[in-house]
Amino acid sequence: MNKKIWIIFIIIVILAIIAIWYGMRKTPATAPSSEQPSAAAPQNVQAPSDTTSSINNDLQSVDTSSPDQNFQSIDTNLNSL
Repeated sequence: MNKKIWIIFIIIVILAIIAIWYGMRKTPATAPSSEQPSAAAPQNVQAPSDTTSSINNDLQSVDTSSPDQNFQSIDTNLNSL
């Protein structure tokens, strides 16, 4: 029984080493860039379509009046199965 435990332990260790090696080989380690962004580059520029009023207008234009009509074609397809 003791010999089986050691064999299983060794197999697990070998598989763990192979998995770590494979993971490190697949994703090469790169050092983080030490460059600072230039002062001329804008940092928090918001796209014109991401304003609050634009988002609210998009939300108001969503049609949620009758979800039953939207699912009618799905129900027809399910009933034909």
